[in-house]
Amino acid sequence: MTDSDTPKPLETEEEPAESARVAALTKPEIFFEDAHLALIFKPAGWLSVPGMPGSLSARDPSVQQWLAKRWAPGDSGEGFVGTVHRLDRPVSGVMVWAKSPRAARRLSEQFASGKVVKQYWAVVAGGPSANSGVWEDWLALQRVEGRNSVLRCSPGAPGGQPARTDWQKLDATGLNQGLAWLSLWPRTGRMHQLRVQCAERGWPIVGDTQYGSTEPWPHPWKMALHARSLTFRHPETQEQFLAESPVPEHWYSLGEVVAWRDGGEHSTIRKS
Repeated sequence: MTDSDTPKPLETEEEPAESARVAALTKPEIFFEDAHLALIFKPAGWLSVPGMPGSLSARDPSVQQWLAKRWAPGDSGEGFVGTVHRLDRPVSGVMVWAKSPRAARRLSEQFASGKVVKQYWAVVAGGPSANSGVWEDWLALQRVEGRNSVLRCSPGAPGGQPARTDWQKLDATGLNQGLAWLSLWPRTGRMHQLRVQCAERGWPIVGDTQYGSTEPWPHPWKMALHARSLTFRHPETQEQFLAESPVPEHWYSLGEVVAWRDGGEHSTIRKS
């Protein structure tokens, strides 16, 4: 996971039609917009940015393309869309997009310096016995069966990078048996960081078949990982924004967790 788009699954002739069909069932939602940025709810199943040219996933919709068409000047061309972070295709949740090069640069600097607080919710098989802690690992990108995968490696190994995540186990009353609900705060932004850190501890995220999930999950191109909130400063006014988004409906198949429904049906922001 985290701030990079998902690697392409092994692709067959059927996959583009299925992935495009899943994405077509939902649309991104803009829940705040001004002259400098937009806050978006990204549905699970949507790419953050277009797939590589010539790949089958390049035919599937992306949030970046969707915004470019909305922000197009007049009736032709495409508007500027600054990508400052990414979510994997199967992940839902809050994203911030820049509307000018200056806003993109300033937001990117916040992400790079660790000033943006990112909170994710995940439902995993099994789960930790403790209630909170910190995961510190080294992760390395490898090519496995024709696609990018991330593996845990020894500290200092060639190609390895440190990954740190703070975590807390949440009240899972109503969750289906054998599952745990976690709140995760990645302090680094490695590819697939949260997905790998959960899986390497024996608790794969539900729906993440790439990293070992075997739980029943009737939602292709989606997983139980959700970007719950972003805390950052506006690139011009320096106001602090807290943007939050409720879990999507397909999470309800994991159990009757009251907190998922009581949080409201729409994404929200608070400014200070």
